Amino acid sequence: MAINYPTSLDSFSDKTDNVDDVMAVDINNVQDGVEALETKMGVNSSAVVGSVDNFLGGMTLTDHGVLLGSGTGAITPTTVMTDGQLLIGQSAADPLPKTVSGDATLSAAGAITISNNGVSQAKLKTTIGSVNTGSTALFNLTLPGGEYGFYPQTKATDGGDPTFASIRNSNGVLSYATNIALKTTNGTGYAYAQQRYVQASGEVHWVFFLRDKATGKIVSGFQAPDHPCFGNGGDPARMPHPFPSTDLLTQEILVIALDPIEIKAMKAQDPNKDLLEIVAEKYIIDEKAIPFWPDQPVTVGLPLDWDEAWLERTPIIPIKKVIPKPEGVKIVSLKAKVV
Repeated sequence: MAINYPTSLDSFSDKTDNVDDVMAVDINNVQDGVEALETKMGVNSSAVVGSVDNFLGGMTLTDHGVLLGSGTGAITPTTVMTDGQLLIGQSAADPLPKTVSGDATLSAAGAITISNNGVSQAKLKTTIGSVNTGSTALFNLTLPGGEYGFYPQTKATDGGDPTFASIRNSNGVLSYATNIALKTTNGTGYAYAQQRYVQASGEVHWVFFLRDKATGKIVSGFQAPDHPCFGNGGDPARMPHPFPSTDLLTQEILVIALDPIEIKAMKAQDPNKDLLEIVAEKYIIDEKAIPFWPDQPVTVGLPLDWDEAWLERTPIIPIKKVIPKPEGVKIVSLKAKVV
């Protein structure tokens, strides 16, 4: 019978002395099997594709090198990599050992070191939030971003109505907060303050309005891609809204949750204006709409031991919470003004 190897394994029956006759075919099968095995292994420096010797390339493998596949060709070893090197892909070619460079370096222990000037202003993920008021008395407001913010800027919508701004006390707020007090002189326009800050994830763009119940006038506003408690204590129970001076007997708080598509479309109407200005000029509150309160977890801050985690080079996981709907707060929608 013919042998099966190397397509499949052969099976030979045992022979018993003085019982079985050993025929030439039995010897031939064994010899054929040995020849097939030799062919599969290959001679030294074999050029036969598919032989083990050809696959290994008759080489001495590089000590500490990394072996790379080459299809049906010989295994290819890389050069010995130095401290902190990584294999970097080269499209359709073999990956090459490369040293991490630029803004960060990698040590042999696997620790990444960011250079002193590695994080520039352009590389920071920042955003801007703003507040406003039409009050003629100093009105206390919580600035977006809180402790993650830079220095606030102010402006007025009416050039003839000067704006005043000052840092105020917490006014009963139970956590550290970045507050600003604004007022207009004549009450004909609005006083604005904006603050750039290091952004969280911006899951929801929050717009808060404080409205006088008797007149329906918007007293103050807040807009930012992070909840007011972000950077201001991180506790939505202690910082449920940005209006620490609120009198819920005479005022009501309105909340509008906007998605990125809505924000982009609104800002495109006038990129030089604050979002609160655009809302005041082009939109009104839709009193009939019944939107849902945001129920997805949003980033409210960093863990208390974030500095220790940073020093130990362990991942820092931001704190996320579902913001509960505060008492006295109404979720509403916007609709475009009819011209």
